[in-house]
Amino acid sequence: MLKVQAQSLKEIEFQITNKSSIGDLNNLLASKANVTDMSRTFDQISKYLENRPTLQDIQNILEDKITKDDVTLLLSRKVSLEEVRSFLNNNNSVSEIKTDLNHL
Repeated sequence: MLKVQAQSLKEIEFQITNKSSIGDLNNLLASKANVTDMSRTFDQISKYLENRPTLQDIQNILEDKITKDDVTLLLSRKVSLEEVRSFLNNNNSVSEIKTDLNHL
């Protein structure tokens, strides 16, 4: 009977040494997320998901994009730097430039 009691006491002592102290437990509880923190996080995630673009929005954006060929065509229609220089060299006064621009 004494052996059983001694064994039980050793087991209880072992369990007590492995338990956390109240200070450790309080520190761990203080660092955990509370319901308010979790609710705020879920609200932020929910708002993000509600505001994300839909598949239709993305398809519309992709349809509205400009192609490389369109850009090349638009740039080819622009006046070159040499044409501007030539125009400015040929027209000596501001009034001549204004007159020429108005004719265009």
